[in-house]
Amino acid sequence: MILIIDVASDPTPHLPQLKAAGIRTIFGYLSSINPHGEKCWTPQRVKTVAAAGFRIGLVHEGWGGVDGKGISQFDGVRDGGYCRATASSLGAPHGACIYFAVDNDFDLPQIRTLVIPYFEGIAAYFDDNYYRVGVYGSGAVCEAVKSLGLVDLTWQAQSRGWMKYSEWHARADLIQGPEQKLAGLDVDSDFANAPDIGDYVPKW
Repeated sequence: MILIIDVASDPTPHLPQLKAAGIRTIFGYLSSINPHGEKCWTPQRVKTVAAAGFRIGLVHEGWGGVDGKGISQFDGVRDGGYCRATASSLGAPHGACIYFAVDNDFDLPQIRTLVIPYFEGIAAYFDDNYYRVGVYGSGAVCEAVKSLGLVDLTWQAQSRGWMKYSEWHARADLIQGPEQKLAGLDVDSDFANAPDIGDYVPKW
């Protein structure tokens, strides 16, 4: 049974069907470069989803390194600052995790020169440990930033051909599964490897 999904559109019209399908947690998006996009959480959307009995998950998606864009220390400062300022408006309590998406299969030199500085920029806004930082990406990306203590949780992307997919699979806290249609909604199915994936019940 699928318990966790991430969605790139408004799930609120589908909540009764999602509840009947056994979904426990819905991940939605934050985006510093498109904060009002269709996929992004709003306070009202979070309240509606939570009132229907679901837990909330947060993932930031900016450029994410696609075509080499948006993956530098400068971008990390922008994305980290935006998410830190926005999370409380979405009812995120102490201990909630914000995952930051790295949407590219970077090689090891690129991870050293691009991805690690990106998460160093993010870390500056989370050094009080009020919220936790997560990474969404390849096994190689997850391993690198986790080993340096730049993230608390890792979410492995579904792309099996990306670097170190098999090696990291058993160590990821969250694993993205295949895309599918569920209750009339296009979703990615996700599977928890750990009891704590940083989702939350909102508090304001």
